[in-house]
Amino acid sequence: MHSRRTVAGLCYTGPLSRTKGTALSAAALAAVAAVVLWAFATVLPRQPYAYDEADYMWAGTRGWWANWWDEPSISLAEFVSKGLELTRKPELRPDFSRYIRATGDITFYRHYHGALYAQWIALWHAAGVKTEAGYRATGLVLHALTTAAIFWGFRKVFPALPAAAAFVAGAAFVTNRTILVTSLAITQHTLFIFLTVLTLYFAALFCRDLAPRNWYLAMATLALAFATVETTVLVLAALALMLLLQRKRIVTTFDPRERGRLLVRGLAVFMGVFLAAWPAGLLKLGLLKGYLYLAYMTLHRKTFVAGGPEELWVAKFRTAPLEFVLPAAVLVATALFWRRLAHRWEVAPFAAYAGIFLLTTLFITLSYTHYHGSLMAAFAVLTGVWFGEFWRRVGAPARAVGLVVVLAILGGMVQAHYVEAKANQGRRLVSAGVIEYLRGGAQAGAKVWYVPFTLVPILHFYRPEAELVGYDVDRSAEALAAEVAQARPPAELLCETSRCAALEVALRAYGAVRRTEIARGADGEIHSLVLERP
Repeated sequence: MHSRRTVAGLCYTGPLSRTKGTALSAAALAAVAAVVLWAFATVLPRQPYAYDEADYMWAGTRGWWANWWDEPSISLAEFVSKGLELTRKPELRPDFSRYIRATGDITFYRHYHGALYAQWIALWHAAGVKTEAGYRATGLVLHALTTAAIFWGFRKVFPALPAAAAFVAGAAFVTNRTILVTSLAITQHTLFIFLTVLTLYFAALFCRDLAPRNWYLAMATLALAFATVETTVLVLAALALMLLLQRKRIVTTFDPRERGRLLVRGLAVFMGVFLAAWPAGLLKLGLLKGYLYLAYMTLHRKTFVAGGPEELWVAKFRTAPLEFVLPAAVLVATALFWRRLAHRWEVAPFAAYAGIFLLTTLFITLSYTHYHGSLMAAFAVLTGVWFGEFWRRVGAPARAVGLVVVLAILGGMVQAHYVEAKANQGRRLVSAGVIEYLRGGAQAGAKVWYVPFTLVPILHFYRPEAELVGYDVDRSAEALAAEVAQARPPAELLCETSRCAALEVALRAYGAVRRTEIARGADGEIHSLVLERP
């Protein structure tokens, strides 16, 4: 026996090349992942939960049963009725928020997403996790699991490609800025990324050998993804496109009865797994609520980037240019040389998902970083595939140079984000000061607190005993002042510096006003306005 070693021992030739190459690549990726995970574990955000995070945490800490069965929750009829009312009278949104929080509707606190991530939080809550950093660290657990899934799934789906390619795919995932931002936040997308990767890998295995078991496994993980977040519909679209591309092979391999059996059994697996994970999603129509809410947000709230897709992607590139070097190269290579790919059928689910996702961003230009985590996971696998094709076509010197270049890009990206995360870790946010202020004020007697709507979920989580009324930034100062003046019990108005002057002037129409700065942070200041009654 003989062997020839290249960079970091990632590729061997000889009788034991595959086993040794896989072991050494796995060890190299484990080392990289350990460094990245340890580094970011030391800079976990310790600030109070943000707007969405606070609601997700409230839902998760209600426990497993409440989320599994969506208890309590308002009926679909009431949900639709309130939603239609909001479309006609958007100024009622603060009142609706106040009403729905009073009902304790668990689906509202999940923002009408599926139950699976809340159950993940409930698991750690039951295990005794207490702190913000502790809960955010659970995202790194999913990050590690997905990294392992990327590597071992790659070796399973693309056995003819070198182990170095699987290493690059795993390294591209574990160091990715978008995915790390997602993993350090309280968001369903950490779990969704993991389930998307599994679904696309099982679909790729089905594309390779058309074995029914892989189709059923893809349906099982697809069901779990739907029980997590509504954007799973993009994964479903990718699978549909994959089947369309494979139609000739499927028709040749399966007769009409077998195709029908494959479809029916796949649907049965999907329904069974979905019902086991989140029965209320079907029996209480929780999944339908999610899509209705998504339609409302898309059509009426329109929280999109003003300049459209060009502004969205230019802003992302300016924020982290190194992050998009490899995905851009992979996108071009896939578009130009698709037919030359030896493994294009196995690549099809990942390419289809990336393509459909990018097309979606032409119309839905949401800027939230974590929405794009699953896209970058697909690009990580595609990066590994193209690196593997490159590796097979060149000699040892070019392989070494290629691997060094890739690692330099990934290392530069993750190092820049680590510096950013470390700088942000110690930032004091204004919400921390407001929470401290309410801790004293909420115990001083009956009072209604009028606060910017962005603070409502945060203050509700940390000070649930406080009676809160949120107001929108576009609410007129005169109307808000009139409501505050008439409030019973007496109200205290909290405002951002930019709005306080107008609100103070409007409130003086009802008497003397005492203004006090109560909180200051890196993201601004909050003042208190109190109408002094005789």
